[in-house]
Amino acid sequence: PATGLSRVSWLPAAILGFAMMAAVQTGNPHITGNDGYYHVKMAELLPELGFTKSFPWLRWTILNEQFVSHHYGFHVLLFPFVYAAEAFGNPPAFGGKIAACVAIAATFAIFHMLVRGRGAPFPLLWVLFLAVLPWHFWLRMTYVRAPMAALPLLLLAVHWSIRGRVWAMLILAFVFTQVYGGAILFPLIPGGFFLAALITREQPRRATWQLAASVAGIV
Repeated sequence: PATGLSRVSWLPAAILGFAMMAAVQTGNPHITGNDGYYHVKMAELLPELGFTKSFPWLRWTILNEQFVSHHYGFHVLLFPFVYAAEAFGNPPAFGGKIAACVAIAATFAIFHMLVRGRGAPFPLLWVLFLAVLPWHFWLRMTYVRAPMAALPLLLLAVHWSIRGRVWAMLILAFVFTQVYGGAILFPLIPGGFFLAALITREQPRRATWQLAASVAGIV
């Protein structure tokens, strides 16, 4: 049976990820890239505008006539960080930076759970390999954009697919679709498990249900 310490064995990985991203984020007082300011502002305006269906600020573009926010789920996730930043006297952009730190912390923690769950020795050492990924990865993870939330959600999908969590996959697929525009990526994970089950003939029924639940969640 799992002990109290084993249940939080992912915590050092999460702290490591948070600290590394914090070191990167503090190197620049501004948000990396351009889209982050849009996402932070949309999160800040949620209490005022709700899930807006218009975008009057760019009246000379097609967005003035027809606007669909395919990131509103991401804005919901971002809102607590933006709100807390302002509550403590910081600019909204600071909340976006903290959100990026939390996202990479979640990525490190879930990756640690995956490695540890497969019985690999020294799982924290495997997590350290994330620290030496190419700079392109770290640059993109500094962006306050939906992919920073999509990556830990996809890793969680791998974790739950291994554990056979059918209903959890349905809910996660629904959440992922609201957070990230590239919803087509999600069924690739249970789809991969489904193909593996067909080839190995190991638990094909469970893999079929996981795939069906994921597709239903996206729909």
